[in-house]
Amino acid sequence: MCMDAASMQWTADFEAHKPKPTNTVPGITYMLAGATQRSDTNPYDKTSPAISVGPHWMILWPFDPKATGLPTKHRATGAYIMWAGTPYAHVHIMGHP
Repeated sequence: MCMDAASMQWTADFEAHKPKPTNTVPGITYMLAGATQRSDTNPYDKTSPAISVGPHWMILWPFDPKATGLPTKHRATGAYIMWAGTPYAHVHIMGHP
């Protein structure tokens, strides 16, 4: 995983269960190996079936699906907003660079 300073702050806030991220600029993260997540809607879900996510970029900033027109459902290609409606909503851009 490659991430800038804003992404590191966002991630630290998320892991500490802070009410919202404290980064003041968008963070950029790239995950070449992809990841496994549990939910596209609940950031702290630990019980739902695993969702495999391929290589992707993330823009860690509170995006609103209504303002952006981006979908909120997991996609194998293209972009979508994960955890929409939460302070930890962010954009996933699927695919290799």
